[in-house]
Amino acid sequence: SAPAPMAAAVARVEGFAEGSAVADPRGAILWARDAARDSRTRITITGSTDGARDVDAATASAAILAADRARAVAAALVRSGAASPDRIVILTDPGKRRAVTLSVGFAGDAN
Repeated sequence: SAPAPMAAAVARVEGFAEGSAVADPRGAILWARDAARDSRTRITITGSTDGARDVDAATASAAILAADRARAVAAALVRSGAASPDRIVILTDPGKRRAVTLSVGFAGDAN
């Protein structure tokens, strides 16, 4: 498999309530439109949680909540036209902070 793109720019969505995957993605949308103009880039979206009580209500899982946060931001980017699904990679990193971190990196030519 191809190596992961090296991050060239980073943004963050914050403002998630404990246990929630809802936050305002408008800043991330504007950032992605600018940062990922080059079609050879990929956006990595990493969802995080901040501790033992910041978990998905149905499963008590921090990893599921982190994934839900990342997917919510990814969906906002796709809906807005800021990025296409084939240029997005979703990761989770529970236990860091109540946020979603976005990074854009050069993935190279498709050839």
